[in-house]
Amino acid sequence: MPTRVAGEATSLRHEHREATRRRIISAARRVFIKNGYSKATIEEIIAAAQVSRATLYLHFDSKLDLVHAASEKMASAGNDAARRLAVVLIEGSEADLRAWIEWALTYFIRNRSMALAIREAEFSEDKPTDRLRAYLECLEPWVETWPATRRTEARIRFELCRLQMHSYMWGTSPALFDDEDSLVDLFTEMWWSVLKAPLTRQ
Repeated sequence: MPTRVAGEATSLRHEHREATRRRIISAARRVFIKNGYSKATIEEIIAAAQVSRATLYLHFDSKLDLVHAASEKMASAGNDAARRLAVVLIEGSEADLRAWIEWALTYFIRNRSMALAIREAEFSEDKPTDRLRAYLECLEPWVETWPATRRTEARIRFELCRLQMHSYMWGTSPALFDDEDSLVDLFTEMWWSVLKAPLTRQ
């Protein structure tokens, strides 16, 4: 009986700890979305989560650690999207690529505020993040369809395309134009040419 009671107490402490962690992550996400990464403060996150500073630091080492936790679902969604793109680039058509780009642009718009906070955080690290490396690794099946001597080139091609889309969508450019179909068509044309066409020119 004492063992069972001790086990139940341990389980309850674990559940309480996880609930507190989730509350902090949710509060951090709201603060990052509202203020961005650089302007968000630990004090605001503590207030939003209704925890003490000591409790927050029991779960997270830094603001950077917090933004990574707050963006975990986005990182997972990004990796899934990269895997789908790899399949499109290996087996799909230009129409399939267009459908993927249309989805990606919609996703960027819906998550713009949090994405910008993540980008701020990445700049503060001043080096490629493990998340970016993981994202690029999801495209390796496509990279491996390139000749061995051109695989670094393939990765660079994709990274330039990715940065091009992010720069456009997360900057002020969308406010200049009101033609979403043309935007999707142009990104499709450029990406298909850069990422798919070279595979047919061995």
